[in-house]
Amino acid sequence: ALLETGDTAALQRREELMEESYEACRVITEQYAKTFYFGTKFFDEEKRRAVWAVYAWCRRTDDIVDKPRKANEMGSLRDELADWGQRLKDVWAGRAHDSIDLALVDTVQKYPDLLIEPFEDMIKGGARVPNTLIPPRLSHGVCQPAPPAGLASRLLPRPSHSLLCREPLS
Repeated sequence: ALLETGDTAALQRREELMEESYEACRVITEQYAKTFYFGTKFFDEEKRRAVWAVYAWCRRTDDIVDKPRKANEMGSLRDELADWGQRLKDVWAGRAHDSIDLALVDTVQKYPDLLIEPFEDMIKGGARVPNTLIPPRLSHGVCQPAPPAGLASRLLPRPSHSLLCREPLS
């Protein structure tokens, strides 16, 4: 709709906001997942930015679950995750609450096969298992990526079917 108005100042501001958005996602990815971040450098810029947006959003989901709580605050975790789930639906509907959301909104629009279900599953998983004693990277004795990197990595091309997208992205 903005393109149709011909408002070059508004278009330029939108581009600036997008750049700031993706830069915030890049910083989060670099800060929390150094090896994963390094691996994203081997992809074209659009794919790299999309992966950063997915990672940053999932990192924040993981942070909600992992933040310290007292035993009597489990209700607040459920409420926070319910609110976060609604926010996720807003992102899929094209509504951003902040700059990280904006990058994910843009990613969802650029990758229409991107599924919401893995994001919802991450939120639901957080509601069921709030603060496990087993680090999330360890599963059956095999080192796995932390949940945000694991979900974000599903956006990358694979020879087999991806759980995040209906069809592998190339």
